Amino acid sequence: MFNLDKSIKEWLRQFSKHAAFDHGEIREMELHLRDHIDDLVADGLDQEAAFKKAVEEFGEIPNMAEEEYTNQLKKAPLGLDTIYAMYRNYFKVALRGFTKQPFFTFLNVIGLAVGMAGVILISLYIYDELSYDRMFKDSELIYRVNIDNKTAGEVTKYASVSGPLAEVLRADFPYQQLVTRFREVDPVLVKKEGAELNAKVDKVTAVDETFFEMFGLTLITGNEKDALLKPYALVITSSMAKEYFGSADAAMDQSLIIDDDQSYIITGVIKDLPSNSLLKNYSMFLSLASFEDAKTEAWNTWYFPTFVKLNSPQNQKDLNEFLGGVVEGYLIPWAMTFIPGLTVESSRKSSEET
Repeated sequence: MFNLDKSIKEWLRQFSKHAAFDHGEIREMELHLRDHIDDLVADGLDQEAAFKKAVEEFGEIPNMAEEEYTNQLKKAPLGLDTIYAMYRNYFKVALRGFTKQPFFTFLNVIGLAVGMAGVILISLYIYDELSYDRMFKDSELIYRVNIDNKTAGEVTKYASVSGPLAEVLRADFPYQQLVTRFREVDPVLVKKEGAELNAKVDKVTAVDETFFEMFGLTLITGNEKDALLKPYALVITSSMAKEYFGSADAAMDQSLIIDDDQSYIITGVIKDLPSNSLLKNYSMFLSLASFEDAKTEAWNTWYFPTFVKLNSPQNQKDLNEFLGGVVEGYLIPWAMTFIPGLTVESSRKSSEET
């Protein structure tokens, strides 16, 4: 019994033996052959007769291969008309395939679309991660000081350090340009002077006067160099200025009452900060001088995130070496003033045992 699909495959296998035909051309000839067979069957021929007649009209395959090879050698660079015709032909082939096998074509298109969407989303995620904090000026020189606290064989990492460390770095570490600190602040209640109701602000921090210079930030209104120099000074974001006062200019020199207690003067307004940075969502920056522990000499104040801008990325090794000696050089001598019997040697021995 005649099998049309098997006969077509055997006919196509002869084309595969000739280098003049690529896969796309062979596929196109198959579609043309099937269309011609359908037309002949519609005219009254049976499948076997229609197949033989269609193949005969195609011609001898070796002769076709030789002619195709010669045409390829003579082929000139593609012009716009040729390219247009080529893509139009591709479209017709794709459309023919869709009409003959719509379900499988739909699956292929959906699979391609999902794959492309996945690649785009993953690429955007990777780009966002790699660009984190990269918007800051000289970001490659800025390093945050972390603590690796080893207790009972377990290491706990902290992103905040002791308050006095910043001044030690400024005074004794020669490879730094700037040092700045944050101070962790709990959410606060805020209201305008004369208002009765408070609003809760979750993302609040206190910072040194060198904060803006460290990260290369500029103010919409106000002076970056002295905006946070004095106690009870406050810099807010443009969105907060608009919410409370209507504009950045109108917010300047106005007062906000924090926790129904202290009045802070607005000395500057800054643009809203990007979401892919450590400063995201912060809307209030209090002057660190407003806090009594701003000049603390106590090394048990572990709530000051501290940043150092180095002279060169190569100074990272120097920074790590310097920080490695801070405990024995500064913290232990401070603790020795109120812990009887504590020495650098005893502290070192205790650390080795844990």
